Amino acid sequence: MSFYLIIIYMKIKNIVNYLFILFLFSLLLFFLYQSCTPNQVSIDTKKENVKDIYNRVQEKMQEQKMLAYLVIPDLNIYRPLYDIQDKRNTVEKEVMVLETSDFSNGNIALAAHSGDGFNAYFNPLDQLDDTICIYIIYKNYIYTYNLICSEEVDKTGYVFIKTYPYPTIKLITCKKNNTKKQLVYTAKLSKKEKIISSKS
Repeated sequence: MSFYLIIIYMKIKNIVNYLFILFLFSLLLFFLYQSCTPNQVSIDTKKENVKDIYNRVQEKMQEQKMLAYLVIPDLNIYRPLYDIQDKRNTVEKEVMVLETSDFSNGNIALAAHSGDGFNAYFNPLDQLDDTICIYIIYKNYIYTYNLICSEEVDKTGYVFIKTYPYPTIKLITCKKNNTKKQLVYTAKLSKKEKIISSKS
C-alpha cells in the first residue's frame, strides 16, 4: 500500500513541478512582452479642467511677457503666444501670431510648422475634429473654439483668410510630405469665459 502512495506522491510532485515551471515560463514571457512594448500612459485629457491650466500658466505668462496661451489638451498642445512685435513671434521659434489677429474680439490666426524638427508644434493637427476643444487663454478670459472646416491651399507665402460673421481661430500649418501645400483649420468661438484666478 505504501508503494502505491509513494507512486502517487511522485506523480503529484511531478505535476507540481511542471506547473511551477509553466508558471515561471509564463512570467518570463510576460516580462519579455513588457520590455518589448513601449510604455503608454492613458490620460483622459477631455476631462482636464482648462481653469486649472489657466491657474498653472498665469504666473508664467506674466514672467515671460506672453500675449496669450494656446491649449489643445486632446492633442497635447500647450504653447505660449507672443505679441506680433516680439522677437519670439516667429515659426522658427514658436507658434506665430499673424498680423490679422485681434484677440480682444476673438479673431485669431496662428501658424506653426508640421513635420520633423523641434518646432513642429502643429504636427498633431491632422487629428483635429469638431469634438476637440481649442482654448486660448488671454488676459482674464478663456476662449473656447470648435473646428468647423479645414482646407488645403497652395503654399505661396500668403494665406487668403476667409472672414465669418462670428469670431474664429485659424490654425495654419504645412502639409506633411508636401512642400507646396499647407493646411488651414478654422474653428468657431463657442464660449468666452471670464476667469477669476485662484492665485489672486
